[in-house]
Order: sequence, then structure tokens, then C-alpha cells
Amino acid sequence: NIMRVESLALLFGLAHGFSVLQQQPTNAVYGSSYGTAVELDQLAYESPEFWAQVDAALPGLRKRPDPALDRFRTFTRRLQSETPGEFVELPTGQEVLRQYHFPGLDPESGVARSPFPQADFEELAQIARLLEAECGPTARLEFENNVRGARPLLNDDGGGEGYPDDDTWNRAAWYGWQFLSLRGVKHLMPGTVRSLVAGVGGPGPAHRFVGVARQKCQCVGSLHSDGRNYMVSSLTPLVAPQGCGITVGGETRLLEEGGPTVVVDNTFPHFVFNPHATKDRFVLMSEVWHPALRHEEREALAALFAIKDRFTVLSLGHAPWGFGDAELEAAISQGPAVLQGLDFWRDITWGLPPCGNSDRAGGSKGGFGGSRKGGKTGGSARASKGASKKGASEKGASSAAGNNRDAKSAKGGFAGS
Repeated sequence: NIMRVESLALLFGLAHGFSVLQQQPTNAVYGSSYGTAVELDQLAYESPEFWAQVDAALPGLRKRPDPALDRFRTFTRRLQSETPGEFVELPTGQEVLRQYHFPGLDPESGVARSPFPQADFEELAQIARLLEAECGPTARLEFENNVRGARPLLNDDGGGEGYPDDDTWNRAAWYGWQFLSLRGVKHLMPGTVRSLVAGVGGPGPAHRFVGVARQKCQCVGSLHSDGRNYMVSSLTPLVAPQGCGITVGGETRLLEEGGPTVVVDNTFPHFVFNPHATKDRFVLMSEVWHPALRHEEREALAALFAIKDRFTVLSLGHAPWGFGDAELEAAISQGPAVLQGLDFWRDITWGLPPCGNSDRAGGSKGGFGGSRKGGKTGGSARASKGASKKGASEKGASSAAGNNRDAKSAKGGFAGS
């Protein structure tokens, strides 16, 4: 597999005239903490307390079984029973993690699967059109005016903190790829957040990658599958020098600045490339629920992963992917009801001021719409995980805010665009 990935990348790079191919040297370092995320997920999936919380939020799962959740019910059993990290190759060419294989989303069930699925589903075509027309222009302005200067990239070759707070860039996945969580910088890109949520519709973007993905110049990403067949990825170019693109299942699409949003079925093996000599590529990346999921299933999945994020903070004392110190502290300042509920964990727009107050490029660069009592003073909030019941929510979250950087960025694993 390593030879296959490196050979493909090398051949593709040479075919596109790369003067330097920067790919292999530090990829192992970039993915070194993937196991940490898997371990944290397993601690949740193996916990009766976690599943009790799921049952409380979703009575149709087991208490009063809802036929509309039959497939979701099978999915939750796989989360508990399948071995983490094991892939299965499907007849379509998809590579899916057994543990995250949602049933009934395959050609045998009448669901088309192809590398670029917006041609197969009008819902995805509409999302792509809305993101291109409504979200893309706003995102480009807010990214250029508010983010690029305020959030400098990390050093790709090491030095500094590799997995910092989620309101800064994260090195992850492979050499030259960095990711900036949109949740972590939503106060700098409020219009982007709102137009993205409106464009995606339903319960909003899916739960993993929602942010800005950067690919270094003269770099090819690793060939990989994200392994979760219930989501697809949308890529809206923000800064894209000529020749950038993505190859999925052997088919290639260019990512062009001001061009169309590209929707990718990331369970097909894929890799990104940027052959430009000097310019990096940036895209707004958002995973969205697969259109073959029923409404009830999308809502259940959104609730499940929100509960997992909450459990990761309040019970395990670690910060989940995408949540930065500032947002966790803002939620703490609102009282325990915010952390115990699901809105904060599910809704990427949580804490934004009313629409119009700061939705402009170069607008507000303040906090998250709530007072930050006892805010940070240059470090992360710390508290004992073994707290008494009273105030445990705040203490668990405060501990998670600065406890484990690896856990936060490990979700990148070998997935990204």
C-alpha cells in the first residue's frame, strides 16, 4: 500500500511538471496521533453511560423502537462491535471502515455510488450551486480580510506546537496539509458560517471536517479513503492557483478559484495535488450527510455525534475535534445547561451575534456572543476531572480546553482534501 501510494503520487507529480515533490518525509509524523482519536472514540462506544445518554436523547433507538431508525440501529451496533480501523473494500471500489459502515447506502439497495456524486443526486447538485453562488464569495472575502493575516500557517517542517488550539491551523494527515476549524474562527467568518449552514440545509453540516483546508505548493496528498459512507465532502475553492485538483477513484476534477464547488464521495480512494511553484491552495471544506439518508437518520446521526463530543469533554476530559478553548470557555460562562444540552455541540452557529451585527468581511473579531467570565490569560483553562457533581460540567469542559492537543487534531487522521 505504501509503495502504491508513493508511486501514484510520484507519477502524477511528474506528469504535472512538479519541480519538487514534497510528500513522504514527514507524513508519518503528521498522522502519528490518529490512534489517540480512535481510543477516545472507543472509550465512548464501550461505555454504558454514553449509550444511556444516547437512549435518553433518542427514545426511538431502543426504548420505543422506531422503524425509521432500523438502519441507524444497525449502525450503532457496528460502532460497538466492529474492530476499529478495519477497512472493507466494496464492489464499487469504495473502501469503508467496518465500524462506520451505514447499511443500505449501496447499489444493491438502489443507491448510486460514484466518485463525484452531485451528478447522481439533485440535492447535492443544489448544495453545490448554493455554496458556489452564496457561500463562496463571502468565504473568500472573510478569509482574505479576516483570517490570513490573523491566523498564520504553522511551519510544515516542524517546530512549534503541532496540534494547537482549534482557532489556529492544525498540521494533520500528510505533509503540506493544514486545517483550520470553521467553528474555531466563526467570529472571523460569521457570514461564511451562516451561508454554509443555509446552503447545506437540514440538520446542518456533518460532524467531522468543516473548515478551511490548505494544500502546500508543490505537494501531493496521500492516497486514502475517509471510510464513512454516510457523508460526502464539498470543496469550495477560496484560493486555488492554476492546476490544483483532486483525483477520486481514478477520476480528476480541477479546483479553480471562483470556480464550481466540487462534491466528493470520499469513501473512494482519493488524493489532492497542488503543482504550483509558489502558491498554496485553500478550500472551504464541509462534510454533508449523504442524500440517501432519511431525515430521521440524519437527525439521529447529528445527535449521536454531538453526544459523543459532549461525552468526550464532560466524562473523558478531552477536547473533541473542532472545538477551541475560547468556545468551550464561552459555553462554560453560560452555565451548565448549555454544556448538558445538545444545541451547543450540534450547532456550528452557536454564539454568533444576531445576523447583520458582524456578518461582513473585516467585521467583528470578538468572542462568541457571550461574556467570557474569567477568560483566558494566555493559557488554557484547567480544572480537575475528578470534580464533585455540582459544577462538573464546567470543570470537565475546562479541563478539556487545554488537556490534550493530540486528541483534537488526531481526528484528521489520514483524511482531508
